[in-house]
Amino acid sequence: MTDTITNEQLQHYKKILESFPVALFVTLGTDKAFRSRPMAVAEIDQGDGTIWFFTADDSPKATEIQRDPRSAVVAMNGSTMLSISGASDLIQEDKKINALWKESYRVWFPLGVAEPHIALIRFEPSQAEYWDSSGVAGLKYFFQSLVAVATETTPKIDDSAQHGRVSF
Repeated sequence: MTDTITNEQLQHYKKILESFPVALFVTLGTDKAFRSRPMAVAEIDQGDGTIWFFTADDSPKATEIQRDPRSAVVAMNGSTMLSISGASDLIQEDKKINALWKESYRVWFPLGVAEPHIALIRFEPSQAEYWDSSGVAGLKYFFQSLVAVATETTPKIDDSAQHGRVSF
């Protein structure tokens, strides 16, 4: 695997990212400890990969973003993992809030878009890394693992569909 991103890797990254309706959003707490919480992904911009989440502007994560915008998004299921580093800021534009609103968000915002403290988190990725052992890639990894066990070595993952790094 190289650090030079290919269009194939970028497209694979976007496909993986779109498969996660919920991700862990990570900020640096006021006590300098990392804070992770599950967040519903409101939107992923196709052009630059920006990820949008809803939040309250008076929440602890909002305070943490305002103090230090460095943040991360992490997602995984049984065979696919994604780790993204970047920076976040709070957006309170009615037009964007209305455009991204889904009725399922009423769980957190009972008044809907009229909620007084409603805001968006705009997470702009700078680097991402993925591991994907689903489908054919999973079969390949399983075979590589069997060979590694039999030869007392480690699996060689050289397929950009299985593992890749993306820089924005």
